[in-house]
Amino acid sequence: MMPAVGQGALALEVRESDKKIHQYIKHLNSIATMYSTQAERAFLHSLEGGCQIPIGAYGRIENNELIIDGLIGSLDGKKIVRGKKSGIPEHAKELGEQLAQTLLVSGGRQILEEIR
Repeated sequence: MMPAVGQGALALEVRESDKKIHQYIKHLNSIATMYSTQAERAFLHSLEGGCQIPIGAYGRIENNELIIDGLIGSLDGKKIVRGKKSGIPEHAKELGEQLAQTLLVSGGRQILEEIR
């Protein structure tokens, strides 16, 4: 089962001008989660997806490499397109976008057109 984009990630919002709070919470940031979530969000954004469309992604860091798995499914679950990309974590956004394009040309575009 592929989770929805961003599942398990927590976010804290702080006013940009509140430098004191930034100092208190900066150690809470997980670089691995940050890159994984960036890749997943770029994947979803490239597909113009939302919470009503069966799109899943799972990003993670293994051996200093970012790996993102993605999925586009039909509403009835009969059609599913899956894929995977990997690369350096600093290219998280690009990896998510590349995975989206790969899945679109592999049948994902047709699935999304049927849903929309």
